[in-house]
Amino acid sequence: MKLAVEDLNVTFGSGQDRVDAVKDVSFGVEANTSFGLVGESGSGKSTVLRAICGLAPVASGRIAIDGRPVAGFRDPAFVKQVQMVFQDPYGSLHPRHSVDRTLSEPLAIHRMDDRHARVERALIDDVGLDASFRYRYPHQLSGGQRQRVAIARALILEPEILLLDEPTSALDASVQAEVLNLLMRLRREHELTFVMVSHDLAVINHMCERLMVMQHGETVEELNRAALADHAVGQDYTRSLLKASEGFQR
Repeated sequence: MKLAVEDLNVTFGSGQDRVDAVKDVSFGVEANTSFGLVGESGSGKSTVLRAICGLAPVASGRIAIDGRPVAGFRDPAFVKQVQMVFQDPYGSLHPRHSVDRTLSEPLAIHRMDDRHARVERALIDDVGLDASFRYRYPHQLSGGQRQRVAIARALILEPEILLLDEPTSALDASVQAEVLNLLMRLRREHELTFVMVSHDLAVINHMCERLMVMQHGETVEELNRAALADHAVGQDYTRSLLKASEGFQR
């Protein structure tokens, strides 16, 4: 499915307390491709994802899926098409819900059949956890295992677009690569469209064919992977992100 965001503005508060978190941001993502939003903390990139999902107030602009505008309450059809994986696996899973309940609940809400088979497929085939994890609770899982459960929950409704809000930043460095490679495999197998947020250009370069750099809620520039690899960037801010990313890699 194709995603389009046009002239998006997100505003919090009013008067002296008004914060313009996203300002006239536009981009398009073709079906079965991956697009990255990158920038430092507070640049508005996560707010863009939340606006797409209906979790942030859209002041103006247009969001469309396959040309159909999306606004207001996100109905069940939208939820089945678009799912989000949040940054913190410690906070995104209900502490008193077992893995089985976490994965079964969306199926029950959307009245999908074959729940047992769907849960096992999501848990075992998709994210590589064996059946023994099905009745464990979040406190019995490592950070990487929790994020795998969160990914399984996002996939269980068989969406076509996956929004990824820094899905590895809360994980140990040794686990980050495993989760990123898992996501790449799932995108190929499920023919998913990805929109991924990160502050790390190296991660975005690894995961995404195209990317948009954001600062202070605005678009700085849009690049493809080849331009990023060749350092063919036009803005000083992007160059500073590249320099910081290379310094970290060393």
